[in-house]
Amino acid sequence: MHGLRDRFPRLSAFLDRRAERREITQELRSHLEMRIQDNLESGMSPLEAEQEAYRRFGNLLRVERQCLDIKQPRAEAIMLTFLSDLRFGCRVLLARPGFTVIAVLTIALGIGANSSIFSFVNATLLKPLPYPEADRVVQFWETNPIKGWNDDRVACAPANFVEWHQRSQSFAEMAAYYTGGHKTGDPKGISLSDFYLTGGDDPVRLQGLRVVGHLFSVLGVPPEIGRMFRSEETWEGAHVVILSNGLWHRRFGADPSFVGKDIPLNGIGTTVVGVMPASFSFPTREVDLWAPWGRNRSEIAQFQNSIVRVIARLKPDVTIG
Repeated sequence: MHGLRDRFPRLSAFLDRRAERREITQELRSHLEMRIQDNLESGMSPLEAEQEAYRRFGNLLRVERQCLDIKQPRAEAIMLTFLSDLRFGCRVLLARPGFTVIAVLTIALGIGANSSIFSFVNATLLKPLPYPEADRVVQFWETNPIKGWNDDRVACAPANFVEWHQRSQSFAEMAAYYTGGHKTGDPKGISLSDFYLTGGDDPVRLQGLRVVGHLFSVLGVPPEIGRMFRSEETWEGAHVVILSNGLWHRRFGADPSFVGKDIPLNGIGTTVVGVMPASFSFPTREVDLWAPWGRNRSEIAQFQNSIVRVIARLKPDVTIG
């Protein structure tokens, strides 16, 4: 029987239709007999009980058709139409392979571009920053009409940062970090500095961020172990460093007593003053360590090129406006 159904789909549909009609008829007859029995128990004569039941149900043939239509939902017809259109579309595409390849590549590029844009927007605009009171953290950028920097988000000049830091009255903390001079709207425009952990057989290359000011206070995240940079350390370029949690585990065995010890970075003894929590990353997860820029205040004030990003935390009584 299954072989006949597979070979003759119309015959299969006809048989299924007859089976459904038979089930509906039996169900209606059952309800009709139950109604007649209820009428007899209420005191009606057999003739009155039967007449009342048929009058209540109406035209049984019409009811049967309505029930049969319900058994064949519109979704089935829609799906059949969709499958038919799909088969037709496949035949058309196979008949024109050149057009098909171009269409598929265009759709793939469109989906890829949309996914990338959404991922960036979600990370930078929709998803909140993973820092306490992140809405109080602001970022600076510069404009320069002479150079045509009107709507572009351009990194800041260290000299301007020094002056902002001295004159600021709206921010509880302010910090800058070296970027190498990229537009701040560019997610890839972050230049990490190379540090080399020496002292072994082969130097180990690490990625670090050079900072000035109270970076971790601005972000509101203290080290898990140890302390933050002191103000004079970042403004005078002291040989201190704060490690990422990942580097601390990979290279130093997650030893808590390691804080306060010196490590050879770029051939210079550098004191580890803290280790950040595992959940912390800034500005990217590729950062292994954070270190002072290595220049004093007077030297920093001489730089006019746009090579740092500046962030700050608003004072409690100050609004963005």
